[in-house]
Amino acid sequence: MEAIKRLAYQTRRANCYFYRTQNGVEVDLIIDKDNELRAYEIKFSKTISRDMAKGIKMFQKDHEIKNGYVLSLNKDNVPLGENIFGTHWGNILNEK
Repeated sequence: MEAIKRLAYQTRRANCYFYRTQNGVEVDLIIDKDNELRAYEIKFSKTISRDMAKGIKMFQKDHEIKNGYVLSLNKDNVPLGENIFGTHWGNILNEK
């Protein structure tokens, strides 16, 4: 919610979505800003696994994304796939 609040105060508009298909593929947050999509999975865990990026990987098959992130309590930046990274949730608050 903090990231969405910050986007609301920026001069450039960004649209935010939740994604879910009939097959049950989910992505917690999709941000469409400057015609670029970013996908976010939000986890309340210190441990990150590639399996946590499953929804983003499925979304990525049908949509071009700039980056995908699994946001967690883990302080390390962890590569989880092509243009998909695990990072601490606080890091996106600093993203422009």
